[in-house]
Amino acid sequence: MKTSSRAAFVAAAITAAVFFPLLANAFLNYDDPLFLAVAARGLTSDLLTKSQVCNYAPLFSAVMALLYKLRGAEPFVFHLASVIAHAANAALVFAVARELLAKTPSKDDEAAALVAALCFALHPLRVQSVAWMSDLDGVLSGTFFLGALLLWLRGRKAASWASFVGALLCKSTVVPFPFVLVGLDVWPLRRDPRRHWKEKIPFFAASAIFLVSAFYAQQDCHAIPGDGPTGSFRLQQLCSTPFFYFSKLLWPVRLSFYERGWDIVGPQILIGVAAAAVFAAIAYRWRPLRVPLAAAFAWQILVLGPVSGLLLLGHEVAADRYFYLPGVSWALLAGAGFRALARVRPRVAVAAAALVLASYAGLTRAYCAVWKDSSTLWRYTLKVDPISAHTRPNLAGALSEEGRYGEAFLYLEEQVRLYPADAVSQKRVAEMSAQLKLTASDRARLHAELAREFMGRDEYVKAAWHFGKAVQYEPKSRVYKAQLDAARRSAP
Repeated sequence: MKTSSRAAFVAAAITAAVFFPLLANAFLNYDDPLFLAVAARGLTSDLLTKSQVCNYAPLFSAVMALLYKLRGAEPFVFHLASVIAHAANAALVFAVARELLAKTPSKDDEAAALVAALCFALHPLRVQSVAWMSDLDGVLSGTFFLGALLLWLRGRKAASWASFVGALLCKSTVVPFPFVLVGLDVWPLRRDPRRHWKEKIPFFAASAIFLVSAFYAQQDCHAIPGDGPTGSFRLQQLCSTPFFYFSKLLWPVRLSFYERGWDIVGPQILIGVAAAAVFAAIAYRWRPLRVPLAAAFAWQILVLGPVSGLLLLGHEVAADRYFYLPGVSWALLAGAGFRALARVRPRVAVAAAALVLASYAGLTRAYCAVWKDSSTLWRYTLKVDPISAHTRPNLAGALSEEGRYGEAFLYLEEQVRLYPADAVSQKRVAEMSAQLKLTASDRARLHAELAREFMGRDEYVKAAWHFGKAVQYEPKSRVYKAQLDAARRSAP
């Protein structure tokens, strides 16, 4: 027991060390102000009786209110809570892995459980959940979800149910938990679910209640778009996004917000389908892998259910934060794989685990820096998804807060060019133009300054467009024309 406790602490400590830089990050201008406004109202009866920011999550809202009472609107305390909760989740994944591996005990169980915990906690797909204050509810609900799972495995069913209700009170997307319990009965517990269905009735009842409350909470604040995509789009999303996440799981690069269009997610889906086909072929040839791979994929699909197209919430077709709990199954499978390899090639197993975990830690550290503040995040997002419909207005808002009104105006102007139907951005362009009293010469100068910034980042197509705008506003300028020619020659 002492060894297990020590290893769980090691998993939590390593996780906290990797995510430590987040403590210096600022709030973001995307959803964070809404949650801070709720927190500023304090512990009121409304938290229990009404939905807040399109969610009925009274326990999460109460935690936010308490954090706000400690230090006010200071990012440090909120990020600290998120890092601590995520580190605790790493320890819980270790404990869950230890329980499951104990069904077929081995001398490498401790190390395998530690690998599973760190594969979960250090994977770059965790960063959005931990770094973004608005998704603290996802991390907290994960703590109660994993706690409920651990208690269930240890035979403490009443305590497990109470922890599950705590998870629901933080975020209702954990409603698939009872199905996870049924899946665990099938494998690895190898119990007949038909003989154990009565003990899961309270879990299904709680899920049903919170699923209904979540639907009405989302509907009341119009988070479920009435004029959104059709049923065929939702079916396409339901069938394809599991492969998108599988792709990101195996190759976690260019992480971002993934909007409703398929431009950014389409290629990743194809990669995920190809990877899944390879894994299926390997499992077909190697019988011992069939059930574990099927179980891991089933967990992913079940836990992703509420955010995979059954309901279309907001404007995102997918999100890194949605994969916080669905990713647990693959971490557990990684731990089991480490144990299997360690039995025959211990040095190879340790070297492979060290390489993978070091890669995860490096990528996660780099991605934490992306979430430093609003302008840093939105600039990065624009690089990943240049035709994003929501990034430029958010970036313009962040730049305006920094007093960089000229650059903010340019991004709004570009937004209007790309999305003429964006009435809000059109209005902001008109208001800023009048407020800043911009002349044609001013606009030319602003475009030229932004173009030079793009040239410095080797983004020659964007630079050429902005130099072209500068020439449009000052057609007699030889300097702008020469710079436009240089940008065009450099563009691919």
